[in-house]
Amino acid sequence: MNIPEDEESNEPGPSEDLESSDTVDSTITTTIPRTRISRLWVRSFPALIALVIVLILVVQNRAEVTVRFFNSSLRVPLSVALLGAMVLGAFIMLGLGSLRVLQLRRRVRWQSRSKNGGR
Repeated sequence: MNIPEDEESNEPGPSEDLESSDTVDSTITTTIPRTRISRLWVRSFPALIALVIVLILVVQNRAEVTVRFFNSSLRVPLSVALLGAMVLGAFIMLGLGSLRVLQLRRRVRWQSRSKNGGR
């Protein structure tokens, strides 16, 4: 490369930077540990897909239906009835899961007390 002498600079070029003594060892590999936020971010992707599916359900099922429960009846869009059934099912599963967690905690507490001699 022909660079006029009056335009030369004393700053190192890209090739001179790599030859300096501050080179990076490319054989060292480090892994960044996963955090709660990164796991939350990854787990939010299936929730986003579920939300899109529910939105499609709501948009495509706008026809009104009659929902009867015991002696009462109600006319609502089909999507609202289906969403209500999903929410009710989610609450039932949440309740059952919570009962199971409480049961397991009680069992662990009971076993730790029996190992410690009833303390």
